[in-house]
Amino acid sequence: MNVRRQQKTIEAFNRLPETFTNEDVMRCFNLSSEGAVHSKTRRLMDDHLIVKVNDSRTNGGKTLYRKTGSIIV
Repeated sequence: MNVRRQQKTIEAFNRLPETFTNEDVMRCFNLSSEGAVHSKTRRLMDDHLIVKVNDSRTNGGKTLYRKTGSIIV
């Protein structure tokens, strides 16, 4: 999706590793709650910037995500 993003969102997305967990999102985006992390990952998935690699039920309680694209400035 072609959405204009804030510079801090672009920088935080670029700090994420190629494969990451919710804890990485919390750290890179400087979020303080699980709800905020869920909202951020949902928005990134809706924009097709990340995909869910596996669910927390299959990975010992940690959901893994992978970047699919980069944010265009």
